[in-house]
Amino acid sequence: MRFQFNPGETLWDGAVAGTGMLGTATLAILKTFMKSGYSAYVTGRKILIDATETVEDIAAEARAEIHAEHSVSRRKGVPRPKGPEHEASRPKEAEKEKASYSGLKPGIAAPASGRYQEIGPKGGKGRVIGSDKGEPLPPTTKKGSTYTLVRR
Repeated sequence: MRFQFNPGETLWDGAVAGTGMLGTATLAILKTFMKSGYSAYVTGRKILIDATETVEDIAAEARAEIHAEHSVSRRKGVPRPKGPEHEASRPKEAEKEKASYSGLKPGIAAPASGRYQEIGPKGGKGRVIGSDKGEPLPPTTKKGSTYTLVRR
C-alpha cells in the first residue's frame, strides 16, 4: 500500500505527512548545530591549552627571577675567610660565631645551611631539621623551644 497525501481528505493524513517532513528538517538542523558546537569546543580547547601554556611559562620565568634575586641577596653578606689558618688567628670570633648558631628562635633566617636540632625550654633535645642559609626556621613542636646548628 502506497501512502498518498490528499490535503483535506482527513486531518490524520495531514498530521502524519507534516510530522515526517518536520522530522527530516529537524534532524538536519540538529546535525548542523552539533557540528557547530563540536567545532566551537575544539577551538575553545585549543585556545585554553595555549593560554595555560603561556601562564605556565610566565610562572616559570617569575620563579626563576625570584630564585636568582634570592641567590644574589644571600651573597651580599660579608664573606667569611675559610681555612684553618684563619680559624687559629681569630679564636674569639670563632667562639662568637659558634654561639650565634644556638638559641635560634623559629621564624628567623637560618645563619648557615645545615642541620638544626630543636632544644626544648628545659634543655631537652628534640627533632632535627634541615635548613638552607637565609630560609626561615620552621615552628617548633613545643612553645619556648629554640634551634641549635648541629651539623653544616
